[in-house]
Amino acid sequence: FPLLSKISQQTDNYNYVLGFVVSNKWKCEPSWGGYYDINSGPYARIDGKNKFLYDEIKTVQAKWGIIIPSFGWQAGTPLFRVCDSNQLANVYKTVLEKLNTNYLDLDIEGAAIKDKQHIDSLIQALKQLKNVKIYFTLPVMPEWLTQDGLYIVKIAFENKIPIAWINLMTMDYGGSYNQDMGSYAIQAANSVVNQIKQIVPSMSNTDIMKLIGLIPMIGLNDITTENFTLEDAQQVASYVRKNRLWRLSYWSLNRDHPCSSTSVVTKCSSLNNQTKDYEYLLTFKKYLTSGSTTTQTYSGYTSVKRKKIKTNVKN
Repeated sequence: FPLLSKISQQTDNYNYVLGFVVSNKWKCEPSWGGYYDINSGPYARIDGKNKFLYDEIKTVQAKWGIIIPSFGWQAGTPLFRVCDSNQLANVYKTVLEKLNTNYLDLDIEGAAIKDKQHIDSLIQALKQLKNVKIYFTLPVMPEWLTQDGLYIVKIAFENKIPIAWINLMTMDYGGSYNQDMGSYAIQAANSVVNQIKQIVPSMSNTDIMKLIGLIPMIGLNDITTENFTLEDAQQVASYVRKNRLWRLSYWSLNRDHPCSSTSVVTKCSSLNNQTKDYEYLLTFKKYLTSGSTTTQTYSGYTSVKRKKIKTNVKN
């Protein structure tokens, strides 16, 4: 995992979303990526020393940083599919207490987003949480939030779930989307505002905008006709600032490094999209704060993955 304390020193960013908390072998038991116990957490041997994720979290939080665990993931088993609602509420409480945070991100995609029976159970679990900032991270197209995602938003409103943000994964649309990725992200935000207006007519567009977050995949996307450039980052950050969306994140910190690869890799953005480390993060930060003081926050998603531990590994 990236050393959060080091990144914070380099970029002055102290907001991080950590993924992913999923089921351990289809049990109602939380784990990091299905590999690391939630109590001890991940670690890596870097520069001859063991570095523990939880120590990194404490260092960031000591600087008033925000740590947000992301529950879900397309490649993992979401806990809401293996826990009943009471168990699930207790698991969420346990993890949030462990990380000393009241932020809860629910990344719902892949087969899980179509599992309405367990999504209904998830909503019942969320109703049991108190003083927790809940947000849903959902796949989106430029033209609309998918019907499965819209169902989640609709029943959340119907059950009076205190939604802090609805994060739109503005990435991997499909092979026919090969133009301006910044414009696609902006189009998606505007489209979802209109959809939410249909669900909650009493909300103003300004208030709905405050619920919307954007999460582009920086650099070359999994759908390789799509490439999110630094120019796209400027465009999206300027839109977020102007329209006062309250969150801009990206996938992922692990990839915010330069390289010339022509394929998608996990440790850089490919295609010589950037010339220095964390250039996307710094670009978002610059254009979010340009010209005025804002209330928006920005954060980088980072994933915790199993890997062979080596000496002198640099993230």
